[in-house]
Amino acid sequence: MTYKTVDLRDQIPGDPVANQGAKEKTKGVVVHYNGADNGFAGVADGELSVQQRYANDANDHIQRDWGDGATVNGVQYHYGCWEDTIYILRNPDAKLWHCGDGIEEDSFNYSATAVQVPISTREQVTVRTVQTLREFCDDELERQGLGAPEVRGHQEISSTTCPHSLMDDFVRPYRTDGEFGPHEPPIKPVKYNLCASDVPDAEVAKVAEERLKTIGITEVQVVIEPDQIRYVSDVAYSNFPVGAIVAIHVGSPTLKHVTLEVRDSFGLDWDTSDNWSCAGSDLNHTKKLVGDALKEIWTREYMRLHDLLVAPFLEAVN
Repeated sequence: MTYKTVDLRDQIPGDPVANQGAKEKTKGVVVHYNGADNGFAGVADGELSVQQRYANDANDHIQRDWGDGATVNGVQYHYGCWEDTIYILRNPDAKLWHCGDGIEEDSFNYSATAVQVPISTREQVTVRTVQTLREFCDDELERQGLGAPEVRGHQEISSTTCPHSLMDDFVRPYRTDGEFGPHEPPIKPVKYNLCASDVPDAEVAKVAEERLKTIGITEVQVVIEPDQIRYVSDVAYSNFPVGAIVAIHVGSPTLKHVTLEVRDSFGLDWDTSDNWSCAGSDLNHTKKLVGDALKEIWTREYMRLHDLLVAPFLEAVN
């Protein structure tokens, strides 16, 4: 073991040594990230110390309504991981609400160890942190008598994007003995990302992209590759409420193109959501939905002038 351990249990808010419902862990390790709304957890850029970050997380968890008025007594991760250090946040056998799968004895909340890396959607894990996380998971799985398949990302248990880039940078490589990250993002999201999964839909998206650019809206791109679509979708949904990055799904993406959270969000209200899903049963329907999306973009970008965009676009694709 080459990592250090620092015990923060008596240095962060709440009652982190409370052991109500304590149980020896038997369902492996669940990896989490911070997921701050603005995309930055504050540790990677030095804005916050690790202790400050977890103190903030503890306060947030204590003040949050976890459903039907339920509250918790402290931060809901057993451990934190950053650079060469594992931070002890709760007693190892504490029952915590970190996976959203209930409190039955066989739930991951009750029976799995939660470890969190303090990064958000616009930050990447460091090489040293990955090494520490790997060694910690080795030790924890050995203690539980389990193997590598029992390391999971939060999103594999409930509907969330957590732990975002850590799925590709750590969770999947750990299980398959693959190449660990940090990996370069497959694409840089811009403000309006038109995600299209087949050729006809991509052609519609290209028309939309060019139309927007000719009228001065340059923060737009067509995203085609499955891993790029997944990444852009993750970033858009993880930054809600957005105002900065929008994923617009043109046509009908297949399951391999979109994340669990995006699939669950296909019914979002176009008037209130910054993440549209244009899932059409035929190309003409797709064109209409994209036209509606562009009308909304134009409304945002150029108030009361949106008809100047919509009519030429529909004429161009018909």
